[in-house]
Amino acid sequence: MFENFLKALLLASCSGGVACIILMLLKKTLLKNCGGRAYYYIWLIPVLLFLTPFRPSAATIALPRPELFTSYSSAGSAAVSERDLADRQGLETAAQAEAETVNANVDPPSTKIPPDISVYIFTGWICGALVIFLRQLIKYNRCQYQLTHLGCMPVSENSRIILAETKNAMNINRDIALISSAHTTSPLTTGFFTPKIILPDRELTDEECRLIFRHELTHYKRGDIWYKLIASAANAMQWFNPLSYLTVRNVGESCEYSCDEAVTRDMDAESRRVYSEMILNMMSFHTLDAGLASHLSKNKKILKRRFYFIMKTQKHKKLIGGLAALSVLALSVLPSSLTFAADKEFYDTTYYNTYYDYDYNIRSVLQLPLDSDGVGVYANSSGQYIDSDGYDTIYPSYSGNTDAPALFVYTDWIAKDSAAQEGAVVKDYVIDGNALQVLFTSDTAAYSNNAAIDKMIQNRFRHELSYSSPYGYDHPGFIKQLMRLGYFRIGTVLEPDEFEPIFETTAEDGGVVAYSVQSEANKIDNAYRIWNQKMVLAPNVDGGQGKQFGNDFIIPTGGTLAIDIDATSESLSGVNVAIVNATTGYTVDWIPNISAKTRFTYTPSNYAGNTFRIMISTEDSQGGEAELSSYVY
Repeated sequence: MFENFLKALLLASCSGGVACIILMLLKKTLLKNCGGRAYYYIWLIPVLLFLTPFRPSAATIALPRPELFTSYSSAGSAAVSERDLADRQGLETAAQAEAETVNANVDPPSTKIPPDISVYIFTGWICGALVIFLRQLIKYNRCQYQLTHLGCMPVSENSRIILAETKNAMNINRDIALISSAHTTSPLTTGFFTPKIILPDRELTDEECRLIFRHELTHYKRGDIWYKLIASAANAMQWFNPLSYLTVRNVGESCEYSCDEAVTRDMDAESRRVYSEMILNMMSFHTLDAGLASHLSKNKKILKRRFYFIMKTQKHKKLIGGLAALSVLALSVLPSSLTFAADKEFYDTTYYNTYYDYDYNIRSVLQLPLDSDGVGVYANSSGQYIDSDGYDTIYPSYSGNTDAPALFVYTDWIAKDSAAQEGAVVKDYVIDGNALQVLFTSDTAAYSNNAAIDKMIQNRFRHELSYSSPYGYDHPGFIKQLMRLGYFRIGTVLEPDEFEPIFETTAEDGGVVAYSVQSEANKIDNAYRIWNQKMVLAPNVDGGQGKQFGNDFIIPTGGTLAIDIDATSESLSGVNVAIVNATTGYTVDWIPNISAKTRFTYTPSNYAGNTFRIMISTEDSQGGEAELSSYVY
C-alpha cells in the first residue's frame, strides 16, 4: 500500500513540477496575452496536480504468478485441465514428501521477508508534510496574534466610513474588522472565518484609504486566502520538491497581478498612476512574516512588473488563456502517462522443481530422457495472456496490468538437438548480452514477426535474467543454461476470438458456469446490460453471503447471465461471485478470486425462468472496491 502511494506521490510531484516549469517559461507571454486573472487561476493546475497523488496506478506486487493461473500441459495444448493440474500437484506433493524425508536435517531456505523500506519512506514523508504545514499555520496564527492583540492603535472614524462605503460599492455585506497595527508598514488582509483588514500605524489620505480598501476587499471577495491555504497544503505534501516552493511564491505573486487588474479595470490613466503611487508609498520593509495573509505590497522585486501591467490597458484574450490552461495540463500529465506505460512488468517464469538437482531440472525442462529410474517427468509449459506491448495481463494482483489481452501465447522449452519440425522458424535474439533462439512451430510460424510476441520475448527474458528466486537457487544461471542448450518454443497462439474459458464446469442445477477473459471479441451490447456500478466489497463469510449486486432478476429460458469484473482497487486480489436462486433459496455456484478484466457467465438449465440474485464478496480481510457490470442475453 505504501509503495503504491509513494509511486503515485512521485508522479504527482513530476506532473506538478512540469506544470510549474512551463508556467515560469511562459510567464511574460501569458501575462501579456491573458491578463493577471487568467494567469493567477492557471497556477491552480500545478497546485492541484501536486495535491492529487491518487491516480490510476500500475504499481505491482513482486510475486511470481500463482500456479492456479498458469497453464501446464503437454506441448501444443493451450490450457490445463483440472485433472492435469491435480496430477501435477500430486506429483509435486510426493516429491516434496520424498525430499523432506531425505533432507530431514537440512534447514529449508529462508522465506523471511525483509522489512519494507517503503514504510520508513512513507513515515519520513508524512512527518515532513506535517512539520511544513503546521509550521505555516503556526506562523500565520502567531502573526494574527501580533497584529490583532499587540501594538493595536485606534482607527479613525473617517477610515471606518470609507470602508463602509467601499463595501457597499462592492456589494459586500459581511462585517470586516478594521485594525491599525504598529507591527506592519503595509496594509494586509487576514482571517479565514473572521476577516480583518490591518492598516499600518501612519496617516493615510482618503484617496489612499479608498484604494487600499478596494484592493484588500478584492482579495477577500475572491477568497485568495483560501487559495493560498490550498497552495500551502500542496507545498507541504510535496515538501521534498523545490518546485512546489516556487509554485507557492508564484501563486502569491500572480495573486497581486490579478488583484491589481480587478481594481484598475475601469480606471483611466491618471487613476492608475495614483494607484501605483499608493502601492509604492505602502512598500513594506517590515520583518514580520504574515504567512497566508494577503499583502498590498510585500515584495519590491515584483513592483516594476506590477506597475507595467497596471499602466498598460489592453483587452485580454480569454480563448488564449483557456487554450494555454489545457496545454499546460496536457503537457504536465504526459510524464505520468509515460511512467505508467513503463510501469507494467512481466512476471511469468520458467518452472524450476526445487526438490530435484540442477541437472534433473535442466533435462526435464528440455524434455530429455533422465537417468533417474521410475521418476515421472512432465514438460514445463505455460500459457499467458499478453497485451499489445508484450506484458502479462488479466491478473492485476500479480502483473499490475489490466490492459485488454491481444494474444494468448503457449510456450515451452525443447532441446536444440530435437528433430526440427517442418515449417518451423527459428529466430535469434540477444537479451542483455545473452543469445536466445526462439522456435516458432509450423502452427505459429506466421507470428514470428508479430510485434506483441517480439516484445513479450524480450520482456520475459529480461525478467528471467534478473529474477531472484525466493528458494535460494541461481535462477539467472539456470535460464542461461537453458538458453545455451535449448529452444524457447512458441507452441500455440490464440487471437481474442479464439480464447477458451479459463474455467468451465456444470453447476449442481445442471446449468453451466464459466469465467473467461474480457476482450474486443466478446463484447456484449449495452442493450443487454442490467446493472453497472462501483461497490465496496465485504470480506467473505461463506459462498452464499456477501453484498448483493443490483436487484433480483429473471434469466429467461435459453438466456445467459454475464458478470464483468471491469476493475478492482489495487489492494484487491480478486472478487468472489455467487449466483443465488432466490426462488429456491439455494446457491447455484460460487467462484472465488475472479480477477479484473474477466467475465463470469451462468446459463441455467432446470431453473430457467426463476428469480436470481448476485452476491459479491472478497477473500481479502480488509475488503476493497470493484467496478462491475452484468448482462442477460
